[in-house]
Amino acid sequence: MLLPLACTVIRFPGSNREHDLLAALQRITSLPPTLVDSSATAIPHETQAILLPGGFAWGDYIRAGALAAFEPIIPALKQHAQQGTLIVGICNGFQILTETNLLPGTLTKNTSGRFVCAWQNLQFQSPDDLAEQTTFRIPVAHSEGRYHAPPNILRELEENDQIFLRYHDNPNGSANDIAGICDKTRRIFALMPHPENAIHPFHPSQDGLLLLRYLLENARRPLQASQSEFIFFQHLLENAMQKSAVRQA
Repeated sequence: MLLPLACTVIRFPGSNREHDLLAALQRITSLPPTLVDSSATAIPHETQAILLPGGFAWGDYIRAGALAAFEPIIPALKQHAQQGTLIVGICNGFQILTETNLLPGTLTKNTSGRFVCAWQNLQFQSPDDLAEQTTFRIPVAHSEGRYHAPPNILRELEENDQIFLRYHDNPNGSANDIAGICDKTRRIFALMPHPENAIHPFHPSQDGLLLLRYLLENARRPLQASQSEFIFFQHLLENAMQKSAVRQA
């Protein structure tokens, strides 16, 4: 059954998987997805899920996702995050979400120093029972995919079940074999593998459809009171920090 979900894909200068992602969404959702350029300042108000595709936003200058974090669309993205809209970042989208501080940690150069493009076996982990399977075969394609975070952040991710995807055979040196993480509200997800490239019968695997569907299912789950309060206080804290920065300037 197709999900009745209004999805918006944000395209950055240098994105190259937005059309693959749109094709995948058309096989999962009953509503046509919307494509919005990062030069826009607003996201359609009816949007229930926002997806950031893979690619090389602004050529990965400085570091992957760094310049994209200053695109005009980012304030609207953060506003949707504060409201509890589901957000999914894939590969470059993961890097952008860490650069905007919507997720902790950073993505750095692979330990091999090389671009890695290969199919990977992945272990799915979730505290709920929404997933139909726990192992996936999905490709990766990145040179800056090694997840890094301070020990206290890694410990927090583990304790809060925020690591939802791990590599069986770590291709990039990511801490704790991390392939995908989410925030505490389970409304912001990010992963380095490309599920949108594992959806067709001619692909070595179609596991990407199941994984994307699981992630999108979270948009239909009501926020618990504790999650709503977390988002509210996160919003207050961010505003307080912005005001403090203005005063210091």
